[in-house]
Amino acid sequence: FWAALRVVAWYAEIEHEDVEFESAQHAIRPTEAPKIDEAIVALLKEIGRFRRELGDASAGVEVRVYVGGYTDTVGAPGDNRALSTRRAQAIARYFQAHGVKVPIYYQGFGEDALAVPTDDNVDEARNRRAVYVLANVPPRGQAFPRAAWKRLQ
Repeated sequence: FWAALRVVAWYAEIEHEDVEFESAQHAIRPTEAPKIDEAIVALLKEIGRFRRELGDASAGVEVRVYVGGYTDTVGAPGDNRALSTRRAQAIARYFQAHGVKVPIYYQGFGEDALAVPTDDNVDEARNRRAVYVLANVPPRGQAFPRAAWKRLQ
């Protein structure tokens, strides 16, 4: 007898409209909640697709959600990393509170992976963003420098 095992890294970034936060704040404003609600619908749809393609929900493959937060270059890099972590955690908590039942991880990357390269202290809205990734392995690479994901409890 023999058994075969096929290991596949699976990754899907969930497209969404970025949540706008008040300057230096991490609370999700009620006017921004519909953006996350739409992302949750897309996320749950993608989870269903993953399960269907796997063909066996009992196969022991754990799909996870990863929320990465980013900032612009206004402020100190350490402060931006901390702020982006709080924002990513706020979105992760919202996901959990609104029906996402798979493990959720979060991390803030501050200004370490800019979407639009800028000089220091440039207020660039496109750099103040979050990414939502559905995967069975932790995302790594240029967009996730020093990845050390924390599991939401």
